[in-house]
Amino acid sequence: MRSLTLVALVLVCASQLILIAGCHRGFYRRQADTEARRLITEKHGSRWNSATGDVKIDPMSRMFDPFSADHPPIPPDDPAAHRLMNEVDQKPGYPHWHANGDIDQVENPTWRSFLPTNEDGEVVLSLSDAYRMALIHSPDLQQQRETLYLSALEVSIQRFGFDTQLFSGFNSFLTSRGRFQSGTGASSTTLESSLGVNGGGLQARRLGITGANFVVGLANTILWEFSGNNTTSANSLINFSVIQPLLRGAGRERIMESLTQAERTLLANVRQLERFRRGFYLEIATGRNAGAGPSLNFQLSWFARIFELQCWRLHRFASTKTGDQEYRVWRGTVRIPVEPIQRALQDGSN
Repeated sequence: MRSLTLVALVLVCASQLILIAGCHRGFYRRQADTEARRLITEKHGSRWNSATGDVKIDPMSRMFDPFSADHPPIPPDDPAAHRLMNEVDQKPGYPHWHANGDIDQVENPTWRSFLPTNEDGEVVLSLSDAYRMALIHSPDLQQQRETLYLSALEVSIQRFGFDTQLFSGFNSFLTSRGRFQSGTGASSTTLESSLGVNGGGLQARRLGITGANFVVGLANTILWEFSGNNTTSANSLINFSVIQPLLRGAGRERIMESLTQAERTLLANVRQLERFRRGFYLEIATGRNAGAGPSLNFQLSWFARIFELQCWRLHRFASTKTGDQEYRVWRGTVRIPVEPIQRALQDGSN
């Protein structure tokens, strides 16, 4: 009896460890990269094919990290700030910050060896070389790529809300009573296993575009009695429910709003990255500002673009400059100081 109880306990513990182990962080990182590339490729056409969704840094870049992306070593830190990682408010911090090792610098130690040099060791750059080096080493361009990447993940999160989602768990209870506690003069051991979170079973949930919630559930409980005749019993239950809100939280205009905005933002950011790339070339060649890139909140950047367009209209279609330093346009008067606009326009023309 004791050996049978021990075997059952080992099997239950092994099954629990397998269920809770899950996947490691590297798996989810690669899955996110694949999903972002797929969504960005889905949005760009023949005119916007520079956006690939790839955020990997070239090994020739000074920003390249040669260490593991899943278990990176700790970089150099400010001494005063680093003390807060060891103790905060007289409470001990995480003790294994240095488990993956330490490094004494953050930039790629071999990036200088990839620079184009002449016989004297001097770096000589043509326009094409300067642009190629900027594509590899520019943190601004890398930031725009990462912003587009995060915009694609936002679309993935919103789409996942309309996918079929599974909820489940596994509970096991092993109860052993001695012959004095059982009251029957014989020891008893009971093993109860339930499928589901807190015994709630296996559930599949799906959100409809009108706010309806579809739920399909399966509950299963198996009971082993390791005493007497070693009996076994099982209970199963299948249920189905549909909940459709009629007032609050109902309607496609509310349920689809977040997904629609995320999809529109990703499409705009794919196009914006192409505009930024072309402006980035002009910035390298002439020193002119590359302009705005992708944004996680495209509405705010769009308002900034409208203001910039309005300033251009003030310069292009101004009819009168009054003594109060204001420009009169065809739809009223906009009071904006003249000197900052003139400086901005001069900087842009230069």
